[in-house]
Amino acid sequence: MKSWDINKSHIMSDNNTAAGCLAAFLWIGAIALSIGSGILAWNWIDPDSFLGGIKFLIVWGILSWIGYLVIAGIIALIGSWSSSNNN
Repeated sequence: MKSWDINKSHIMSDNNTAAGCLAAFLWIGAIALSIGSGILAWNWIDPDSFLGGIKFLIVWGILSWIGYLVIAGIIALIGSWSSSNNN
């Protein structure tokens, strides 16, 4: 085995570890975001009827979607920064 093969496999291992950590952060962030946006939507809409409950679900979905885009963008920026520093 040539020396560059060993170094290349080490870099791949670091990238896989970093990707696993970013995936875990995305997963934890998605759970926290779902709970937080649900609480925010509940306090904002304060449903007291069936129509209020429907509005709550719609607002909760919209807030969650916006939050997921933000979290995914942050994770993508961290991932691209991390991969550029490894090369």
